[in-house]
Amino acid sequence: MKRLLLGFIFLCFAVTSQAAERNLFHMFEDGGHVKVYLKAVTSNIEDKHVKVKIFEEIFKDALRDRLHLKFVPVDSAKEADLVIAAKIKKYNFIEEAAPSFFGGTAAVVADTTAPKSEAQLVVNYVIMKPESDRVISDFENFGTTERRPREDMKGEKAFEHAARKNANRFIYRAFRNQSDFD
Repeated sequence: MKRLLLGFIFLCFAVTSQAAERNLFHMFEDGGHVKVYLKAVTSNIEDKHVKVKIFEEIFKDALRDRLHLKFVPVDSAKEADLVIAAKIKKYNFIEEAAPSFFGGTAAVVADTTAPKSEAQLVVNYVIMKPESDRVISDFENFGTTERRPREDMKGEKAFEHAARKNANRFIYRAFRNQSDFD
């Protein structure tokens, strides 16, 4: 029984330390600006609304908009503190999404009365050191879902909303201040 308990405690510490390593806030919390180079984004999606250039622009805007850490997108890996590679793996768009039944009564009523569209985006992210291409952290199959009223979620606009949510969530997860949660 003691071995089982000790094994469980060890496993808990191992999982906790692994989760902490994925978050990179501690590397840059001293202040200053973090220079980030976004490698050319790749995609194997054949949907005409998936635009790599739009994703790149939205990602760079999401970097600039962060409050805790200040990011500066740069044009080359030589001048960067970090290099981020992104590959768009999957994009799904549903024009008439079924209502979501999460939240309180008011949320359910609002969701069922307003017709919604839904866009799902899955991206592989890899964060590397620029001088060696050594992988610091990776987020494989990082997916998000964006739901909006139908008139606001059509065509390329739906991809833009999905890309914005995905980029913001990725940056938050990769660089959030974990002491906020202690």
